[in-house]
Amino acid sequence: MLEKLGEKRLADPLAERLKTRRYRPILLAPGQEKGNTPSDPRWRVIPNETVEVEF
Repeated sequence: MLEKLGEKRLADPLAERLKTRRYRPILLAPGQEKGNTPSDPRWRVIPNETVEVEF
């Protein structure tokens, strides 16, 4: 979400920290089906929902 909001300076340190952790990909919207979309390799989130950013 931080990247979608243009907050790269916040997203990059978080992504670096997560590189050292072991975790499984999770669904963006847990109550919905996975579909055929692969997980994002950086965040390990399966984007099964469209996110609209509003400012």
